[in-house]
Amino acid sequence: MSASSLPLGELFQIEYGAALKSDARDASGEWEVFGSAGFVGRHSDALVKNPMIVVGRKGSVGKLTFAERGGWPIDTTFYMVPKKEREISLRYTFHMLSRISLGHLTITTSIPGLNRNDLAAVKIPVPPLDEQRRIAAILDKADAIRRKRQQALALADDFLRSAFLEMFGDFFTNPMGWLMMPLGQLITRGPQNGLYKPSTAYGSGIPIVRIDSFYNGNINRLSHLKRVRLSAGEANTYQLGQHDILINRVNSRTHLGKCALVPELQELTVFESNMMRLSVDDQRIHPAYLTRVLQTAFVNEQIQRRAKDAVNQASINQGDVTSFVIPLPPIRDQHKFVNLEAKLAASSENYQLGVQQANILFASLSQRAFRGEL
Repeated sequence: MSASSLPLGELFQIEYGAALKSDARDASGEWEVFGSAGFVGRHSDALVKNPMIVVGRKGSVGKLTFAERGGWPIDTTFYMVPKKEREISLRYTFHMLSRISLGHLTITTSIPGLNRNDLAAVKIPVPPLDEQRRIAAILDKADAIRRKRQQALALADDFLRSAFLEMFGDFFTNPMGWLMMPLGQLITRGPQNGLYKPSTAYGSGIPIVRIDSFYNGNINRLSHLKRVRLSAGEANTYQLGQHDILINRVNSRTHLGKCALVPELQELTVFESNMMRLSVDDQRIHPAYLTRVLQTAFVNEQIQRRAKDAVNQASINQGDVTSFVIPLPPIRDQHKFVNLEAKLAASSENYQLGVQQANILFASLSQRAFRGEL
């Protein structure tokens, strides 16, 4: 495909969305309402009753949403509909724009936003309409594969949460009558705050777990951890061991208490100061079970009650952590859940690999399409 590039302003009517207050919306309405980040509700009427592309103007600047039926784009957005005299595919355009980070067009005023003239000046290649539709169909199929694999990952997580609830019940009401015990009575080492080193000490040396190194109870990509130069004494004091548990102690309230279970490590690894480390008596409580409990609403409610607020962040201390009340089912039941979690984790690794492959395929096809090589 060889095609000239044209600015969006020559191809589309680019209009401002219209204000629609939350209390004026109709939750049972047939039309979707779109804000800068995407779907935000429903309404009984539509501002646009044809397919359109919604572009975040304020807030999630440059975020794209494809509205197949139309709907109501609110005043934090632009919406784009093809000019009648132009042969342009909305799906093709959506894919082409998805390759471009429109956020770089952000203008900085009192409220950062996207200027309509800047958006109108963005150019995309415009081959014949049949070619646009062919490219859009290929990219739609690749995107569908990517989304289905992402959904499979999400379903595995949902299943595990459901299995946990079925096995152990709602900890707030404790219908199964589990013993409730302060975490401090189960700890064999710690809690211990992590290591602070200035930025000049980073770049080489020993791997260090930082707050951005873990998510959803797991430390991600051990081989990609940052490294820090330490003395032998520091390395020994802050060395992590398999089945240690890390808990974030300083962060925004929404991320406070974020935790991770330390896996088997291939080399000496330490942990940073904005978290604390503890080990537990694994004859009474399985570390993987405890990590799951620490991620529940039951423990989060305890974290929020104990949190101390400061400028732009909150914190919990070692005494707060030892005071957490933890449900303690029989160890055999804990092991049963942990074994199920391990089996699902093995499957999830395959799903994750599939997601990565699908993302690579989609990105490659998008690049080729934009270059006119698809």
